[in-house]
Amino acid sequence: LRTAARITLVPALPLPPPGVYQLRVGSGSYRSNNTPLSLAPQITAVNPPVLTPAGDGTYTLSGSGFSSGQTELLLETVALTETAASPPSAGEFRVTPTTLQFVSPNLAPGPYAVRVRVSQVEALPAWWVVLP
Repeated sequence: LRTAARITLVPALPLPPPGVYQLRVGSGSYRSNNTPLSLAPQITAVNPPVLTPAGDGTYTLSGSGFSSGQTELLLETVALTETAASPPSAGEFRVTPTTLQFVSPNLAPGPYAVRVRVSQVEALPAWWVVLP
């Protein structure tokens, strides 16, 4: 889509994995300089944006672009540790391509923002847990 003020690019599906890419436009000798383009992981909307745990204390986020070894999950500034165990233990999270399951570490009661990064690119902050 092109207007006088904007060009909108729609990438072919499937989307590339989250990360930082270099974008350059043009053809032949008419090319722009490279500019970084960040693709964030996608997290399915939660309404309301407060996650509730399952009976065993496990929280689940659904989305796409999650990758074992490349995904970070934080509650505010507290990083959780990735594990292959199902369900994870306190302070750990488990990754599949479409879900993140986690159990909160022992933190003071209150609300905590859930932050997700994949390949150094952070998803928009919009999810919370309220610890008792």
